[in-house]
Amino acid sequence: MRPHALAWGAALLVGLESLALLAIAAVYIARAVTGQAPADAAIAIAALVAVAAAALGAALWGLLRGARWPRGLIVTWQLLQVAAGALLVQWSWAWGLAAIAAGLGAMALTLAHARAAEAQDSEAQDSTLHGGNAPGA
Repeated sequence: MRPHALAWGAALLVGLESLALLAIAAVYIARAVTGQAPADAAIAIAALVAVAAAALGAALWGLLRGARWPRGLIVTWQLLQVAAGALLVQWSWAWGLAAIAAGLGAMALTLAHARAAEAQDSEAQDSTLHGGNAPGA
C-alpha cells in the first residue's frame, strides 16, 4: 500500500477521534451549564478534553502534510486510548471495543505509514546515490 493511502487512513481515524473528543467536551459543558454536574469539575474536564482534541487535530494536519513529528503523538494517544478502552469494556462492551479497535487501527496505520515512507525515502536516496542505478532496480 502506498504511504499516502496509509496516511489518509490514519488521518481518518485520528480525525474521528478528535471530533469525538470535541463532542465529549461539549457534553461536559452542557452538563455544567444545566447543573447536572459540578461546574468547576465539568469545565476542567471539558478544557482538558478540548486540549487533547486540538493536539490530535494538529497531529492530523501534520500527518497529512507529510511531517514526521505527529507519529509519536498519535501512537502515544492510541496506546492511552487502548488502555482506556480496556477499562471502558467494564461499563459498555460496544464502546470499549470500539475505542480499542480505533486505537489499534490508527496505531497500525500510522506505523505502517511510517515504515512505507521510510522505505520510499530510502529507495529515493539509493537512487540518488547510485545515479539512478539502485541495486535491485
